Amino acid sequence: ESLKSLAWTSLGLVVGAVTMNYYNSLNSKKTTKTHSLKKENELASKSSGPETSSASPGGILTDEEFLKALETVTITPKTVELVKATASVVAEHAVDITSAFYPLMFSNNPEALYYFNEANQNRGMQQQALAHAVVAYASNIDQLENVLPLLEVIAHRHCALSVTPNLYPIVYKNLMLAIAKVLGDALTPQIVSAWSEAVVFLSKACIDTEAKLYQSLKGRNGGWEGEREFVLVKKVTVADSTMQFDFAPVAENSGISFSPGQYLTIRCPNLSPRHYTITSSPGNPHLQCTVRLISGGKVSTYMHEELNVGDKCLLGAPCGLFTPYSDNNVVLISAGIGITPMYSFLSALDHSRVKGILHFENSPERMAFRKEFEASGLDPQFVFEEKERNIKKQISEQAKRMVAKGGPKADYYLCGPGAFMSAMTKALKDNGAKNVLSEVFGTGTTPMLRCPMAK
Repeated sequence: ESLKSLAWTSLGLVVGAVTMNYYNSLNSKKTTKTHSLKKENELASKSSGPETSSASPGGILTDEEFLKALETVTITPKTVELVKATASVVAEHAVDITSAFYPLMFSNNPEALYYFNEANQNRGMQQQALAHAVVAYASNIDQLENVLPLLEVIAHRHCALSVTPNLYPIVYKNLMLAIAKVLGDALTPQIVSAWSEAVVFLSKACIDTEAKLYQSLKGRNGGWEGEREFVLVKKVTVADSTMQFDFAPVAENSGISFSPGQYLTIRCPNLSPRHYTITSSPGNPHLQCTVRLISGGKVSTYMHEELNVGDKCLLGAPCGLFTPYSDNNVVLISAGIGITPMYSFLSALDHSRVKGILHFENSPERMAFRKEFEASGLDPQFVFEEKERNIKKQISEQAKRMVAKGGPKADYYLCGPGAFMSAMTKALKDNGAKNVLSEVFGTGTTPMLRCPMAK
């Protein structure tokens, strides 16, 4: 799971709240860092030869040098050896590094704020996600076959946000500055050079993969690249604190193709972007999302209270990999607004394959799509409960029932809040489920990666 969290967070394209604890503790850690890197520095001096560098001071490439390096970058044996040797040391201080990264980037390059979710900055989860991703990449740098398939995941997140290659020098520079700031004099030029090469290599791989995906998105029926102007044509309440929004492209369109379970990216005026599962059907000329009002949530509040029919906003092309990917039987399990991808799956799948449906909600009034699920004839199970103790008991009991219905070889799709996801995943596996595929609310990823709409 740590390796899979490389997805788009691996290059720092998630933002975390940064506490003063980092700055207060930095000096106290310097002795430990110097001692920890002593052995790796000896390795560097033996394997890398004289300390020379054509890069900017500190061994970090300038923007011009970075762009030039992209043209020819490869992972050399020396880089593999040094990055692997220092991975454990970087892991020890990874959260400090990622906590330093964000303020450096926003101070040096405030234009990067355009790509970031402000709510996720304030949750304090992003440093940990990026730290795990950096360590995962370093630990697998000698087995890149484990990493390269995940470039598709990174590409979907980046293309959803309309990331372009010009952001990569910004991320590279500030991530390298953060490593140097935290580890300080304990670093040698050879170690800096090795990490620099590793980050440049991953950047190149991401850029190339994203270019191919952009072309694919643009080539779909009704597809486009980047952000496109849409107008809100319908807005209705579908459950307590839950509204449905239908958007039509300003330019006429006969229909928009996408895969069930994918998400749209919305950018409202003066607000950071958000991702919401598409709840309309593929081929429809409109794109629809279903949004729960989150207490303190700037975008959900704006959409519920201020966005009106006739208003315009920007949408990114449908992206995401949480889609039915096999011909196995399926079981759909969700909680809260995590029901949205399950509704998308229900609308697209042959009902003979759906062996179980389970949804948890605080109350019947808060459940979206209840009538649609009841009308499916698939005997959906709903658990309406607020007390944590009772929810835990129900998770254990219902997981056993779902595995009895679906069997161990079915695909179990999950989407919901983090605590629910963890408990249900464990309960399903304890009862013999082999394929548990999940969307995670917030930062970080698990096998089928992220759910874009979250509580």
